[in-house]
Amino acid sequence: MKKSHSIHKIISDGEYAKMNASAKEKGHRLILAEDDTDMRDILSFWLEGEGYTVISVPNGWEAIRAAKKERPSVVVLDLLMPGVDGYQACRYLRHDPELYDVPIVLFSAVFVDEEERQLGFDVGADDFVMKTSGFNSLLTAIDRVVGDSSGRRRHEPVDEETALLVRQEIESAVGAPRET
Repeated sequence: MKKSHSIHKIISDGEYAKMNASAKEKGHRLILAEDDTDMRDILSFWLEGEGYTVISVPNGWEAIRAAKKERPSVVVLDLLMPGVDGYQACRYLRHDPELYDVPIVLFSAVFVDEEERQLGFDVGADDFVMKTSGFNSLLTAIDRVVGDSSGRRRHEPVDEETALLVRQEIESAVGAPRET
């Protein structure tokens, strides 16, 4: 209980108290990839309080694996992670024939200039949020891409040959077994 209490205390500086009551009925599965253990625990706790079922993982490769297994409603990717980063994981998911249309939100604690932000959209992100914007900004982005399909970018499947090449490129970067 001490962990929950300390997490509540951290979030309660105005944001935890603003929980959306209707959010309790969401029931969506969310994959959260964040390499910072404390931040991952805080966000998981908070998003579960908002009604999401959270599957938290420490890096982009684990997010890809979890997405293949769980078929989530949304994937939230930290931008800078060891191994497969948020950009690479997003690109991989957009090139997966089963997951190309799953909404993706990228988020970052470091300053991201307009070019880096645009790169996030170019690799397929539906939204991009700075961690310094606060938890409510992240929740707003997640709710928007999950709940309002008209407000979300449309992603089309790519041809199988291109998709396979992209997936193999990212898999080889982390030493993962290649698809055949």
